[in-house]
Amino acid sequence: YSPTCFLWARNTSDGTPVWSYDFGPISRLGHPSVAGGQVCVQSVDGSPDNFLWRFDAATGAVRGSSTIASQWSDFWAPTIVGNSIFINGGYYGGLYGFSTSGAQLFFNDQVEQYDEWCPAYGSGVVYTHVAGNLRAHNQTTGAIQWTVPVAWNWPGWSMRASPVVGNGGWIYFIAPPTLYAVNPTTRAVVWRAQDNHHTGTPAVANGMVYATARGTLQARNATTGALLWTFNGDNALSNPPVVGNGGFIFVSSANNTYALDPQTGA
Repeated sequence: YSPTCFLWARNTSDGTPVWSYDFGPISRLGHPSVAGGQVCVQSVDGSPDNFLWRFDAATGAVRGSSTIASQWSDFWAPTIVGNSIFINGGYYGGLYGFSTSGAQLFFNDQVEQYDEWCPAYGSGVVYTHVAGNLRAHNQTTGAIQWTVPVAWNWPGWSMRASPVVGNGGWIYFIAPPTLYAVNPTTRAVVWRAQDNHHTGTPAVANGMVYATARGTLQARNATTGALLWTFNGDNALSNPPVVGNGGFIFVSSANNTYALDPQTGA
């Protein structure tokens, strides 16, 4: 509830502001997503003042806002696919689908009440992982098509993790302390990396899976789960790794950011 709460667009070359939007003294603002010339972000200020906002990416002009249900959740980035937007929401948890014009497509209230997650998408299916349940949802109706339950151990009411769809269509996700790989065709756990205190969200690229565990970054074969290399850094790596366009793997702790060779971890 600070007096101002801004969404910023900045020039990537020098960081200078391009535009900004002040939401005023609201409770919290989520992570933004950008696709198709539009920025989408969720704001929370208590019912009924919770919204999915849409801005013009070039100018910052407000294109519209759609009311969503929520208590006091912290929201991660919306998942934008074609003309659809998929988000976490609901007074007691759930999955929303909206069109990019702001019309509500569906709301599924069968997803548990945890925040700090976002859905994944692959081959016409929306995936959520909440409270140890990996679910496949119909992208038009939000209906649950199947569920793969797994063991997990996580205190509190924030997931701080999201599933990732790999190039072969497999889904990778962390249900602490385990990293899982699931084949959506067979709906079976293909492999799991256990007892490594995995947290957060993995990254998948070029047949490899990258995930933090015990303050280090581990790289595994995406098909077999075999451990290929480990990077220690400052032994406090905690934020989700990112695969850059140039192929480097970027990973960070609270104090340091590292760029790594994806094949060797150097």
